[in-house]
Amino acid sequence: MHLFRCCTAATFFFMMTLPHSAMSGDTCRVMHRHFDHNVGLTSTIAVSPDGGRYAVATRDADVIVCSSDNGNELLVLTGHREWVRTVCYSPDGDRLLTAAGDPTQSVDHTARIWDAQSGDLLHTLEGYKDDLSCAAFSPDGDIVVTGGNDSTIRIWDANTGDTIRTIRTKSFCTQSIAVSPDGEYILAGFGFYSISPQDCTVRIWSLASGDSVCTLSGQKNLVKSVAFSPDGSQVLSGARDSSVWLWNIAEEDTARTFIGHKSAVTAVAFSSDAEFVLSGSEDKTVQLWERSGGAHVRTFIADGNVMDARFSPDDKKIFARSDYDIYIWNSDGSVPAVARRGAASGKTAPDMRCISRGTFVVTGTKGPCELLFVRPDGRILHRSGAFRDIDGTAVGRSLVRCAAGGVCWNIRGRSPGGAAVSGISVTP
Repeated sequence: MHLFRCCTAATFFFMMTLPHSAMSGDTCRVMHRHFDHNVGLTSTIAVSPDGGRYAVATRDADVIVCSSDNGNELLVLTGHREWVRTVCYSPDGDRLLTAAGDPTQSVDHTARIWDAQSGDLLHTLEGYKDDLSCAAFSPDGDIVVTGGNDSTIRIWDANTGDTIRTIRTKSFCTQSIAVSPDGEYILAGFGFYSISPQDCTVRIWSLASGDSVCTLSGQKNLVKSVAFSPDGSQVLSGARDSSVWLWNIAEEDTARTFIGHKSAVTAVAFSSDAEFVLSGSEDKTVQLWERSGGAHVRTFIADGNVMDARFSPDDKKIFARSDYDIYIWNSDGSVPAVARRGAASGKTAPDMRCISRGTFVVTGTKGPCELLFVRPDGRILHRSGAFRDIDGTAVGRSLVRCAAGGVCWNIRGRSPGGAAVSGISVTP
């Protein structure tokens, strides 16, 4: 078992994996970053086309861009006035698209397009009278489609922010949206609650004309996530009835269902070669499946309800988010390189970093073991005493020796404000 954790009263960074040889039923877990309960996450997770960054939104309406390598905050986008429900990158990675909507406040109702490098606001897409719940770029990046709770899907010019077309859906709530790989079709998942779930369908429209192409029916609860296959011939839909359905568009029928989730399915995705299917659920798991035969491949475990999950562009990693946590797994279930970060050789304290909203970094040094609190500019704010084992003795003795090899250390210290900081890490 590999562990890395450092925490303050506000934020902690925790990573955990099980060695592949020890996986029971190919189950593994790793956490990449934790956001504290005063912040929390509200949006989908967006992964840049090069896989080097991911973006999520917090409950204070900020959009945070982080490094995929170490979780460091690279950029914060501010301007929305309520929860951001969707974040996605343009295909070239130069822009970010966000859409806001909080049913309890109803003060924003906008989608926004940002420069992904500078954080500058490029366009504000206005016109909705109710919450926006989903948004997506077209494959060429020239079009944006949005859906919300006003019975419309809107098509926008991504370069000017102008409305091109409005589609009347005849369904109150658009839960999820996607554009086909050839840019010709819009895919959307629907559903709303009255006394019971209503209109839980998947629909496809022509992007150019707005004409309806087909309606796919059968799931029994809100369709929370949809995705086109890379060749555009099939679609995936995940619903709150815990089902994942694979549809053949030409036949307007199901090819198969993927059975295994025990709660609402919130995310579905195809791998870039369509060999695999991914699904995330409020049962705290992400499941990997073979698309052609439907066989279950692997389970990835989170510590909270999984609200979004997707492949990295090269399919080698899986990104997911829960209410407070960001996860990055290796798709093959092997120990992620990020989980090994900070390992040191010999009996020395591991190198540790923990970012708390850009305030300070926690670092362990070799030799005399001490805890340093360092600002991002490198200035030391505070220096604590020696690290201690869990039994109170000075570091130099292992806490536990792992079956996979390596030594697990327990580290303790205090923040400048006096909050306890502890950490567990592995040396080879």
